[in-house]
Amino acid sequence: MEVTKQKRPRKRHGNTADHQAVQQEILDAAFSITRKNGGVQALSMRGLAAELGLSAMGIYRYFDSKAAVLHAMWQYILIEATAATSGASSQGSTARERLRAGIEAFLIYWETHPEHFKLVFMTEEILQPSGVSSYTSLPAYSDAVKVGHCLTEAFIAEVGGDPKCLLAARDLRMALMVGYLHARLVNQRFPWHDHAVLRSNTIEAILLGMEACVTKPTSGLTTSAPTAAKKSGRRGGSTVKSPTAKRSVTKKANAAHT
Repeated sequence: MEVTKQKRPRKRHGNTADHQAVQQEILDAAFSITRKNGGVQALSMRGLAAELGLSAMGIYRYFDSKAAVLHAMWQYILIEATAATSGASSQGSTARERLRAGIEAFLIYWETHPEHFKLVFMTEEILQPSGVSSYTSLPAYSDAVKVGHCLTEAFIAEVGGDPKCLLAARDLRMALMVGYLHARLVNQRFPWHDHAVLRSNTIEAILLGMEACVTKPTSGLTTSAPTAAKKSGRRGGSTVKSPTAKRSVTKKANAAHT
């Protein structure tokens, strides 16, 4: 008995719900391809069309380029990660507890979805998009930044820190979180002892670092002005002469004895 390939249901042209449904199917297929084949290098518009039974040109009705697909994937991931972070950070009786919960949720999300981490933080086409608006202009990005901003702001107020150091504390938090994730997810050859303990210690180190950042801020190394003793060449109350001055005094002394 001959088996015929099942045709895709016809979509109503111009129907918004149908259009969005197909876009979601394309995104699901894109995530599946990148997960199975180790990254976005395996992703192509022709491959996506074949995977979904669309014509080679038909897929362009929904996304006009591979960059646009990556753009949508990035936004989808960020919304999901932000929801996880925001939900966890709503729990806790203190600002420190809420910040700790938010950091932990952020780390666990990316550890649970390593392919998402590589897509967002390590893919050249994501870091330097072409033909689409900047990723940082997306509402999803603004929402993610806002969640971290609010948690940090409340933490600074609770520890009595300097509000002017908010951005420095934010940058430190992000650098340490992404650094931990890169080491944890990319450096698979290192014999990590206990992932849960490593994560817990990292979170505590981030909190301590942020607290130090806002309560003991440093703006770089400072050099104190020379003291009056150094300016006058005095050391311990006596005048310290330069070698040239010493030779001059010696010559005058010798001339006086001749």
